[in-house]
Amino acid sequence: MVVNRNGHILQLASDAGNAMSSAMAPSTRKKYDAGWKRYEQWCRQHLPDQSKSSSRTVILYLTDRSRTTSLSSLGLDLAAIRYHLALAGTPLEDRAQDLRRFRKGIARGKTEVPNSKSPITPELLSRMLSLLPSSIKGKRDRAMLLFGFSAALRRSELVQLQWREVRFEDRYLRFGISASKTSVNSTTRTIPRLKNAFCPWQAMKTWKDEIGREATFCFCRLSRGRTINAPVSDRYVSRLVKRLLKEIGENSEDYGGHSLRSGFASAAYWSGVHEQDIRKVTNHRSRQGLEPYLHARPSDPHFEIFKVFGIEQENE
Repeated sequence: MVVNRNGHILQLASDAGNAMSSAMAPSTRKKYDAGWKRYEQWCRQHLPDQSKSSSRTVILYLTDRSRTTSLSSLGLDLAAIRYHLALAGTPLEDRAQDLRRFRKGIARGKTEVPNSKSPITPELLSRMLSLLPSSIKGKRDRAMLLFGFSAALRRSELVQLQWREVRFEDRYLRFGISASKTSVNSTTRTIPRLKNAFCPWQAMKTWKDEIGREATFCFCRLSRGRTINAPVSDRYVSRLVKRLLKEIGENSEDYGGHSLRSGFASAAYWSGVHEQDIRKVTNHRSRQGLEPYLHARPSDPHFEIFKVFGIEQENE
């Protein structure tokens, strides 16, 4: 029997490429591709004869971009450039650490007020869920909101969850999460089964019984009441959150898809749960990573303090 070694190596190379491609979330890959495309177009227009992997070229590009974009977008552009240059076998050259000094200088002269999204509190979540119909779409959205809140997942992790990664146990809903930007290893987590109307275990079980084995992804797309074997987009999560909040009279622009994740973290923090235990759910590796998700209570401490002096909040 003759072994086709070339064919075997080609297959191994293909499998390795697929594994490397899967290491990055589709949404992140899309942003990296867009950032690289902008950089290539700028180089062709302004410095066609200069090396794209030169730190000087990158610094000039980022200086131009800094006039019209935020610090976070500049960081994303730089990450995209590093990624695509490394992918092409020509990694970014910066032996003198010029880029590091440049970014520090830009940050000093470009102070920004972060546009942090508000957390969805349990009370808000309850009101949002009350608006969902008992239709197949309503059951899916209810399961997605309750699970997304209780598991404190990123939007990309939530929409990519598959039924083969979920197991219903007597006391817990056990599920697996693939490697993410904060962990190179997959993890297994649990959500306890609750005895109330807001139980993620029950919402997920009701939704699964509704669709049977027709879908691979837990939160699949629907068309005319029928399942499509593809996940909803992470933007759908954000649109759903904003729509429901608008219907209950909240300013939907203050919220986004991450409001479910920050809502769980903040509610746990307000209840006195230790930050290390919160990180076991959110999967943050450090307190520094968790801090942006720990919002102040809806009752602003400034107003609480000044109540001592008989000063009430001014009506808007």
